Amino acid sequence: VEGRTLEEEIPASGLSQQRLFELALALTDAVAAAHAKSITHRDLKPQNVMIDGEGRVKVLDFGLAKLLAQPAESLDATIAIDVAATREGFIVGTAAYMSPEQAEGKPVDARSDVFSLGILLYQMITGTRPFNGDTQMSTLTAVLRDEPRPVLELRPDLPRQLSRILSRCLEKDPDRRYESAKGLRYDLEILQQELISGEHERPVATRAAAPVAAGRRWRPAWLAGIAAILIVAVTGIWLRPGGKTDEGPAHAAEVAPVTAATEPTIVVFPFENLGAPEDAYFAAGITDEIVTSLTHLGGLRILSRTSAQQYDRTSKTMRQIADDLGVDYVLEGSVRWQRSGDEPSRVRVTPQLVDSHADRQVWAQRYDHSMEEIFRVQTEIADEVVRQLGVTLAAGNATELRATPTEDMTAYHAYLRATDILDSSGFYLQDWSVAVALLERAVERDPSFHEAWVRLTKAHAGMCHFDWDRTEERLAQVKSAADRAIALKPESAYSQVARGFYFYWGLKDYEQALAAFQTAAVALPQDLEIRRAIAYVQRRQGAFAAAVDNLVRVADLSPQDANVCYHISETYTILGNYEEGARWAAKAIQLRPDQGNHYVVASWNALLAGWPEQSRLALENDPGQGKVEVEARRFLVAFHLRDYAAALRYAAELPDLSEAQYFVISRPLCEGLVYLAMDRRESARQSLARAKILLSDKLREKPAAGNLVAAHAVALAGLGRGDEALAEATRSLDLYPGNKDAWIRQWRLYDLAYVQAITGQTDDAIVTLRQLLAAPCGAASPAMLRNSPSFDSLRGRDDFESLIAVES
Repeated sequence: VEGRTLEEEIPASGLSQQRLFELALALTDAVAAAHAKSITHRDLKPQNVMIDGEGRVKVLDFGLAKLLAQPAESLDATIAIDVAATREGFIVGTAAYMSPEQAEGKPVDARSDVFSLGILLYQMITGTRPFNGDTQMSTLTAVLRDEPRPVLELRPDLPRQLSRILSRCLEKDPDRRYESAKGLRYDLEILQQELISGEHERPVATRAAAPVAAGRRWRPAWLAGIAAILIVAVTGIWLRPGGKTDEGPAHAAEVAPVTAATEPTIVVFPFENLGAPEDAYFAAGITDEIVTSLTHLGGLRILSRTSAQQYDRTSKTMRQIADDLGVDYVLEGSVRWQRSGDEPSRVRVTPQLVDSHADRQVWAQRYDHSMEEIFRVQTEIADEVVRQLGVTLAAGNATELRATPTEDMTAYHAYLRATDILDSSGFYLQDWSVAVALLERAVERDPSFHEAWVRLTKAHAGMCHFDWDRTEERLAQVKSAADRAIALKPESAYSQVARGFYFYWGLKDYEQALAAFQTAAVALPQDLEIRRAIAYVQRRQGAFAAAVDNLVRVADLSPQDANVCYHISETYTILGNYEEGARWAAKAIQLRPDQGNHYVVASWNALLAGWPEQSRLALENDPGQGKVEVEARRFLVAFHLRDYAAALRYAAELPDLSEAQYFVISRPLCEGLVYLAMDRRESARQSLARAKILLSDKLREKPAAGNLVAAHAVALAGLGRGDEALAEATRSLDLYPGNKDAWIRQWRLYDLAYVQAITGQTDDAIVTLRQLLAAPCGAASPAMLRNSPSFDSLRGRDDFESLIAVES
């Protein structure tokens, strides 16, 4: 195998977070494949891991490997001992990377490889080995006796959960480690997904770093000034305060019930998982079920799950929490799932309710029940919170609240795992495919599991919405799941949610989708997912003012949710309210300074507002870790600012061809447009010809995809094929998604005007631009057109100058 060893790849200070996950996931995947074949490697070390020329990870040298089924007494006869690595005939492997049982010459299994993987991960993170000695024997002694220095002391920029994963790998007792590399890989993958989505425990250093811009270039004054008046918060996840454990008092606190004032506000912080790390999804599921129960109540405001997860509680008093979040009560707790061989599993849930203003415990209780009683426990906790707050159940929802979702615990756990994936993974095909499979397993085991059918409807619909699979077969699966949910509980608000996602993400029938979501919202006014869905459908319909009103209502109960701030900024930008767009973009940056799309929405807002310098500075402050669509927006900003060097630099980072929600992303197409603006005709021709070939090939697969047709039209226009370009640009407006989505239609109108301008149809271009700017528009503005090179052919015309002189 040609390439570099892992030892050569690791710098003295450790790998970057992105590179760490790239290599760690591939490495653990490879070892998991061996474990699946009942093979233990027994000599994992950096020299035995290669990264080839294409970046693929290869695990080499299985010379010491053994089949797990092989009798231990035959081991010495079949394995050649590496004398340079060890002096003991019964010890095989390399001292610094051995497990304790391997160092003692005991029988080993896959858990020994997990320990060695922990050592490798430690070295990849820190640049140093966790166990060291001057001799082989002293190194083996360190493996057997010493605890490594905590990785967060050496790399405080990393998330806490990574330290927990590593600690489990490096347990001296094999029974406390992962059973195989598969479990380790799963936890690493989940953590990577949580890092992408923001739902993870932030490192200590990040929590302590109050100034968001520390270590960055200075933030533009317009952003800094706005951010200064916002709530100072950084993303994070809960830490349980005060040293309480699950061994606390098993009786309710002796305090009188509280009589709530008008609409008290409560935040339910994620219940802490005190069990095995892979049970974290179960603790999250318990929290979600309790929150869902509380959303059925009248007279109670529940802070959003996202804000509860992302709020940094470190060193905060209850009164500070009350002030930061605007809450009256805090519900927190812990969950321990105890497995005991052939005996039924037991679950211990220890909740406590705290009056955050008075900083006093209102109620606490310990529930210790078998797993089969978990639904009763969830209902009891919700009921007790209600009683203590003096809030009355909404009469129409009492029956649904107390219904047991399923009697099948395997189905329930599949549902919880799928829910955890969908809520934390972001929008990645692989994750959604796993979630679909888990939910299908849940409903197969229990066909009457209503909540699972609702989730399955949304998961299938997401495959259509994100354009991963819009086949008739997939749409039929969406409809089938929604029909089943409605048949099981026709009066349930959640059945209407399933119906809404069928019409919204599946059929793009926004009118029926909105009606379904609004029906659900009447029964569940506290459910923020429904409120978001209503806002997003309204944006697709072009009802941007109504959408932003709904999103601001969501933000009221989700003050730590940077994503909703981002969408509010985006919607205000479309409405032409650039001051509000800037304010909400600044808040998104304040909450999540690591997200590139927040800087991009700030930059795009400033561009459309006619603030070129602020737009440029916001772009420069972007950490540059965004997804492909974010990188495409960075290209567009630089292009419209006539910063051609930056535009070409950003274009070079784009894929040859990728489909996004609003447009097609193509490196040669973008480069061709820049060269066209620079009047470098031959370079433009070469790039656009390449783009046309790529687009033509893709259109053979998807001939009715409006975004692809529009991009093809632009390439044809740049190549001088005017009639074909105009026909394609016009056709794109009649194809999906432009024919159904008022928001995306703006971009298709912009493309048509651009094609008309390039091909010399200047009168038509003016008419199209006037139509584009007559309605709320996020694709262009008069201020942007005053500077952009896209319509240079129109400059000097009175009608164009009049159009771009209009203040938006």
